[in-house]
Amino acid sequence: MHSTMGLASPEAVGIVAETLKVRAGAVMSQRKSSEIVGGIQPLVDIINRSDVNTERSVLEGLETLDPELATEVRARMLTFVDIVKLERRDIQQILRGVNAEVLAVAMKGAPAVVLDAVRTNVSGRNLEILEAEMASAGPVRASQVEEARAEIVRSIRELEAEGAIVVRRGEEDDYVY
Repeated sequence: MHSTMGLASPEAVGIVAETLKVRAGAVMSQRKSSEIVGGIQPLVDIINRSDVNTERSVLEGLETLDPELATEVRARMLTFVDIVKLERRDIQQILRGVNAEVLAVAMKGAPAVVLDAVRTNVSGRNLEILEAEMASAGPVRASQVEEARAEIVRSIRELEAEGAIVVRRGEEDDYVY
């Protein structure tokens, strides 16, 4: 059973964003007001576990309360496009667990680099199925695309939490083998 909630009021979003900010321990430095000291990653983790609408609402509220913190949080969040930063074997593992219909919807309007990363990491028969799904899907609502992408991102996060894959974030160095 899936329940939906109405849109949150700006006041409610502000309260949630402020509470998350406080709980995450995002403390402004005494030396420089624009310098944020630690505590951002727990906030990012909380937002990353939210559904698309909650994520958007919290980020908008955070943008109003603290634009610099909102920018930092966005920079650290895992997105669908980040799939291109993963190792081939990790992409393959992720894609094995994703329904072809969900993947086809998620790929709608995706940058070419993402399409290439997915296509090169899907096996022959599965690629045929994916291409057929994409061709037959037709126009899709943007909200459906966002939800499909969010489902894949949740899958990536779960595999990362299990230690099954490694996700490089931001400007982390490449591995040397």
